[in-house]
Amino acid sequence: MQDAHQGCISMPFYKGGDLDAWIRDNPFADLATRRRIAIGLLYGLHDLHSRGFVHCDIKPKNIFLASSLSPVLGNFDGVQMHNVTMTQPLQTTKQYMAPELLRDEVVD
Repeated sequence: MQDAHQGCISMPFYKGGDLDAWIRDNPFADLATRRRIAIGLLYGLHDLHSRGFVHCDIKPKNIFLASSLSPVLGNFDGVQMHNVTMTQPLQTTKQYMAPELLRDEVVD
């Protein structure tokens, strides 16, 4: 670690892989399953936001699936504190960025 403000997150291995692979392998998954995954992801994002953080790089490869298809957020490299001026470069994927970030507008 370079300074006291850095740390690491250790996560278990998720047998379900990531959402990107699951979407590719299950193109005809039923709506109820897709909805359950989406709702689980929204709960995770709500929890992260309620703790004052913004993920900044939500994409299928950064969402892991537990064996029950419960989604788990991963890759916290780009996490930022909510309502703080972003002083470090964003570690995000351009294709999944919020349009206001691409236009250098204020993010709310």
